[in-house]
Formats: sequence, structure tokens, C-alpha cells
Amino acid sequence: MGSKVGKHCSLRAINPVSDPELISLADGVHLGDFSRIIPGYYASNGYISGKINVQDNSVVGSHALILPGSVLEQDVILGALSVAPMDSVLQTGGVFVGSTIPVMVKNTIHSFDDRIEEMDVKYKKVLGNLAANFAGSTLKVGSRYFHRIGAAGKGFIKFYDQIPNLPDHLIFSGGKQYPIIMRHSNCLSSDDDARLDPRGAAIRILSNDPKEKSPLLDLILKTGNAFHARTIGDFAAWLVCGAAAREEHVKHAAHIRDAMWGSLRQTESYTVLHYYSNICRLFRFNNGQEMYVKFKLRPFDTKFGEDT
Repeated sequence: MGSKVGKHCSLRAINPVSDPELISLADGVHLGDFSRIIPGYYASNGYISGKINVQDNSVVGSHALILPGSVLEQDVILGALSVAPMDSVLQTGGVFVGSTIPVMVKNTIHSFDDRIEEMDVKYKKVLGNLAANFAGSTLKVGSRYFHRIGAAGKGFIKFYDQIPNLPDHLIFSGGKQYPIIMRHSNCLSSDDDARLDPRGAAIRILSNDPKEKSPLLDLILKTGNAFHARTIGDFAAWLVCGAAAREEHVKHAAHIRDAMWGSLRQTESYTVLHYYSNICRLFRFNNGQEMYVKFKLRPFDTKFGEDT
């Protein structure tokens, strides 16, 4: 009906449009659940309208709103429940959140590492919509969605003097010691600590310099031996589908059932639980060598020595 829509778009917006000829969507655009494009509307001073241009590979989060005259340049992410105001231009590569005046919280074209920032377009769409849904859920409940209540403590982490086959690293290096803060928490069951629920452990490694306020590293760990989802698409599908769909899904993917059951914490002490990290981190060592690493946290056992 006059609108222009490019190739490989994912359109989940469901609002009626009064002037479709004013809408232009380029290739690879993703409109999240319940997002709205408004090229024209009636106000007290009459009918207001303007062209809306969403350029290549831009992502519009859930419940976001695009008003007349606005332009989303290439590779823009408009966050969940955020607004692109009238006649605004959201700059290339920006991640924008906010309502009255959107604030750029990041610009993906000024990346620290191009290999990390340059992600597959399909992956970027799923991740953008997932982040938008998490943000919307957080705003709805008025607090963090997962792991709202936990128990924390302070301590220290100390590394062996020598670790075979591990080059010298800025943080993980032989003989170093750092103060840490560690937090244990249930996933969704809030303050009911007796329920079966995946548990998380967060370790914040702090600098030995008391003037340094930023942590050196945050490690996010989960109970169990492995994460149930092998791809971001699997995780997103599992998160939004109901119990019946999940039961059908595990019939064809037994590893998901086993991994999910293994992640459910029984009512044991924190000190007997095993944790793992479900993402890889890229380590760059002082000699230029690189290595992908995952972390595990397990109860202390004297039979595991420095050479293990």
C-alpha cells in the first residue's frame, strides 16, 4: 500500500498505519514485539505526519515507538519502551534508550574489538529482541528480573605461583591476589530458598588499588555442568515458550532436559554446589597469545593440585 520494505526483515509490529506510503524500511530491519511506527496522527493543532526511514540492519525493541519524521540510520538499536521523537535522527551504530529524549548509551561503530562487535545479522536480531524483552520485564517489575534476592560476602582470590601452560596475563597471573565480592542467588523464586531453582554465583574481582572504583572483571556463573541451550535462538525459544511446548521440545533434544534438571539447585549449602560460565571469554596474554576460556567454581578439594 505504498510502503517500502527491504529484504530479510522481521516485522513483529502490529499497529494500524494511517499513511503507509510514508514508511521506508531497508534490508535486515527488525521490529520487535508490539513496537509501533506512527507516520501520522491527529493532535490539537491538526493532523501531523512525516516520513519515517529505518535504514539497514536496525533493530527496534519491544514496545518502542517511532514518531513522524524520524530516521534510524544504519545499525541502530532502539531499546525496549524507548521513543524515536519527531524529526529526530538516531545516528549510525548507536544504541538508544529513553522516552522524551533518547540517550545513546553505546556506539557500535566505535568498538574496542571489531571481531566481537561484528556479529551475524540473524544473531544480532535475536539478541536485540531478547535484550529488549529483558529490559521491558525489568521495567515492569520495577527491579532486576533474575536473581533479585541473594546473599553476598567479601573475600579474596589467590592464584598459584606457577600455572603450567598458562602465559602471563594482566589479571590471571601466578602469585597474584585480589579482593573479591561474591554473591549467590536463586534465579526466579525470590526469597523462597527451599524451592527447586537454578542458582547463580557472581564473582566481582576488585583492584588492589583502593582508589580504583571499577572492578577488574565480573564473572557470572550458574549451577550445573553445562548450559541447556546451544545457540542464542534455542535460548530465546525456550525462554518464551510454555510448558507444553518445552515438553515437546525435549523429546527431540534430550540434552536440554538433562542440562535443565542438572541446573536445578537442591537445598544444599552454597559450599557444595558446582557452577560454570555459559559464555566464553577471549583472553589476551602479555605475550600477544590469545585463548578462549570458560570458568568453573567448585568446592575446595585438596586432591586437586597445582599440576592438575
